[in-house]
Amino acid sequence: MKLSEQTQNILKNYSTINQSIYLRKGSRLSTISVMRNILAATDVSEKFPVDFCIYDLGKFLNLLKIYPELDFQEKYVMMSNGVKTYKFMAAEPSIIVFVENTFALEGSDNNPEGSKPSPDWDINVKLPNSTLHTINQVASISGLPDYSLSTKDDGVVYFCALDKKDDTSNVAEEPVGESNATFNMYFRSENLKLIEGDYDVGISKNKISTFRHQKLPIQYWITLEQDSTYGE
Repeated sequence: MKLSEQTQNILKNYSTINQSIYLRKGSRLSTISVMRNILAATDVSEKFPVDFCIYDLGKFLNLLKIYPELDFQEKYVMMSNGVKTYKFMAAEPSIIVFVENTFALEGSDNNPEGSKPSPDWDINVKLPNSTLHTINQVASISGLPDYSLSTKDDGVVYFCALDKKDDTSNVAEEPVGESNATFNMYFRSENLKLIEGDYDVGISKNKISTFRHQKLPIQYWITLEQDSTYGE
């Protein structure tokens, strides 16, 4: 089998969340951060024939550029390019952090049995890729460690980059929606490891967020910071 460019891009994104991955038999790919505060899941066009653990996903993806053909076995995957081959050994599940099951993907017919329902959303906004790109860029240049979704007196929801521990912090903000509620929902900027694109964002007042890609069947669930407030 060969992995499509889209699947490779998703795996590259996953490698920024967790260097390891447990590929489950079938076409659902999921990952979870070592701190268990970022969870991601997607459906792909490929069907993996066996459960297979990869300890160093970045190394696997680099090898894939040389050996694009894959033949998965229980203990190894034979990577090849014509007569050239590379035997890539499976890792033991006990040495990696992985997720047993995820929330159900919205609109998917491929949710595994036992998938948890997604959290209810108290806040809904649209987050364009252009806004994400700008705020990411400014946060990197200015060394701003936090993001927030928050309202002001005008009822507009703003996506911001800031340092919430510094009252004199520079703040970059862009409007992304409207709400009658009052809230300040905080993320660590390092936790928004999203594949490029436009997103629908749902946030629960119980401090968990759902980022749903508008074109790809991929979703992220990201824990908010404990000092986030809703209706206060």
